[in-house]
Amino acid sequence: MKTKVIELRATEAAEKLTQYTREYLRSADVCKIFSISNSTLKWLRGTGQIPYYVLGNTFLYLSLIHIS
Repeated sequence: MKTKVIELRATEAAEKLTQYTREYLRSADVCKIFSISNSTLKWLRGTGQIPYYVLGNTFLYLSLIHIS
């Protein structure tokens, strides 16, 4: 069921993402954009479904605005 969490909420997330102009987003931002819990985000990281970087103790996610 969690397999396509991000794909299912992509349209809604795209609308929310326009509020963020930063190149990288923190975990709290990603959870808010996709309406998911922190544990779901952790699961997505662990299964390799969402790319991320670690800077110290902070997880960073490349904003979709900066991918294209």
